[in-house]
Amino acid sequence: MTYLNFILCNYGQTDQEANLCYAMWMITERKGLMLIENGLLQRNFTYQVIITRNLQDGPYFQVGNLLNYSQAWETVQVLTDNKEHQDDYESEGINVNGAHYSLVAASGDQQKNKYFKQVPDAAYYFTVKIDGKKEIEKFDEFPVFKSDLELIYPAFILPPDQPVFKKRIQYFLHQSLPVHLTYDIHFLGTEQLQAFIPAFMYWHNQLIFKQKHHHGTA
Repeated sequence: MTYLNFILCNYGQTDQEANLCYAMWMITERKGLMLIENGLLQRNFTYQVIITRNLQDGPYFQVGNLLNYSQAWETVQVLTDNKEHQDDYESEGINVNGAHYSLVAASGDQQKNKYFKQVPDAAYYFTVKIDGKKEIEKFDEFPVFKSDLELIYPAFILPPDQPVFKKRIQYFLHQSLPVHLTYDIHFLGTEQLQAFIPAFMYWHNQLIFKQKHHHGTA
């Protein structure tokens, strides 16, 4: 109803043409809400597991090349446990659930990494970076996102009494979601929607259909 009211009140106004399109898209395609489950989203990323003996000066190595979520997770578990008491990853590489990874020179700037952890019973430290850029503080604790769900609305649907509107959404979520799920609510402006919606559509469709080519904005 909020979107319908927006369309009725702004129909024919040239300065609202883009928002009118987004309002209709939200009604017909998303039932009023864009919802992202971060557990699914993070599996679309690639991960870089960095290993070094010297935190300040390196050299820095990475396990294989960029890894998918499962490969990175399993690698971190092997390094965290080090049940084989391995202490020469540079020459021997690392075995992870039947797969063998060699260490190669790490790409990108590694001097600013802050979250290295020591490999037990070894003279090595490791850290994890998402898409080879953003370092993850606690990868082994599922920390890529601080919330389980991201709820995205257009900012133009916010009424003058914004706090009341947000409280109504939060009340609905408290009543509807399992108690262990956390969430964040975002309201995007017109320019943000213009960039975000194509990326969201690509990601959402890729959960169902296999795409042949990578979409840059996604």
